[in-house]
Amino acid sequence: MGSTSIKFLDAANKTSAAGFYTPDMTAGNIAATNTAIDTLKAAMLAVTLGNVVRDARYAQVTDNAAVIPSDEAARRQNKWAVSAVDNVLSGEVSFTIPTADLQFCATGSNAMDTATQEYIDLKAAIEAVVQSKYGNAITVTKIEFVGRSI
Repeated sequence: MGSTSIKFLDAANKTSAAGFYTPDMTAGNIAATNTAIDTLKAAMLAVTLGNVVRDARYAQVTDNAAVIPSDEAARRQNKWAVSAVDNVLSGEVSFTIPTADLQFCATGSNAMDTATQEYIDLKAAIEAVVQSKYGNAITVTKIEFVGRSI
């Protein structure tokens, strides 16, 4: 089983990462898997304020320039908490995405607004590439803002 970790830089020059399991990369699927992870990363960037400084994948690590975000609200403690369920074993799957952009919260809620294109894109990208720790496909059940001290 592969894995991916995408590290974000916040406005305070602090980092936090979103990590998740992905399919093993083989000669037969490396292009498709990387495309799916790129799509997921783009969907994450659409709903966060931080900048990606590292993208680590199974047998591949890419360090990006450490450019501090201009938006002071880009803080690693502000996260999107993604909750999902393993489609085979019904087990819970969760991870967080740092530097959440709170404009995507539904009115009066910490939940991401499911009517936005950014939510739709992020959910689809997650479900296309993220797996449970057992290698099974997942279904996203909730994406919500959480504030954490890291």
